[in-house]
Amino acid sequence: MPARRLPLIVGIGEDQRLVPVRRAARGLKCICVRPSCGARLPVKREKINAHHFAHHQAEECPGAVETALHRFAKAVIQHHRELILPPVIVRGIEKPLRPARAYPYRRSGAEVPLKGFVADMVIYGLLKLVVEIKVTHGVEPY
Repeated sequence: MPARRLPLIVGIGEDQRLVPVRRAARGLKCICVRPSCGARLPVKREKINAHHFAHHQAEECPGAVETALHRFAKAVIQHHRELILPPVIVRGIEKPLRPARAYPYRRSGAEVPLKGFVADMVIYGLLKLVVEIKVTHGVEPY
């Protein structure tokens, strides 16, 4: 299902933190805004449709779900102190050069300016790793 068709299930609360729809007050009692543009989000709790945030007095924002997923992924990386790195595979070679493994880290930073671009996340462990979060498009090769 394309991201623009998914229901928006997280908003941004007054404290600028993600608020899941199941913890938000119904209607406009939740002082929540869209992650993408900052418009107000009332909570809809219906018997037939899934609980979701609606768009209050504004057109639907196509990037709201993608932005919410992006922010959620960054929050997960900031909260946890370990990533699972995928295996390193080379075409034509059966055995991976390096198997999948856990990578513990001490701290992380979001939206870190680096040489020529801004990284979604940088995690600091044994090495400094740059993490780009893919929601609907891949990272362009340099």
